[in-house]
Amino acid sequence: MKRFLLLTINVALAGSLALADVPESPPDAAEQARQLHRNRELVKMLVDHSVDLAGAEDPIRRAEYCNKVAESFASAIKQAADERDGERACELGLHFRDVLSDGVASNLVAVGIPPDSPGRADLLKISNAVVELTDPLELRLRRALDAEHQPQLERALRSVQDGRAGVEAALKNRSSK
Repeated sequence: MKRFLLLTINVALAGSLALADVPESPPDAAEQARQLHRNRELVKMLVDHSVDLAGAEDPIRRAEYCNKVAESFASAIKQAADERDGERACELGLHFRDVLSDGVASNLVAVGIPPDSPGRADLLKISNAVVELTDPLELRLRRALDAEHQPQLERALRSVQDGRAGVEAALKNRSSK
């Protein structure tokens, strides 16, 4: 059941990425080709990691795979921020938040390791990876906001912060059990 849910989430993310840049009126063929080219690597990564996720039984491994997905989104968000493409950064930020909250955090909660167990080091490793991923991403988005204030860039920044907060809350709740 968990595999099916994770696979469904990733397929939905891949589908929304494929349609990520669809405006109200259909773009011409050249614009469609540009959008497909821009999203190609993200879609490929989502498919690859969905297969990995579907085969993973261990919640720690699933959290690690989700973190890899988040890394790809972070890279795309940084690029969008550098290009001052607030719309794209905002949409990718929502996907990033969902991967951290619904992927990384929910799998960390599912780990059957007591809070004082030596296995807790694996949880902290994942948590540290999220911090190392989100800190530079937040900085990049703040710089983009300083250069050109766009509400979409603000929303992207909030999504990144919300995703990180979800992972931190999951670990904190585990510690209090």
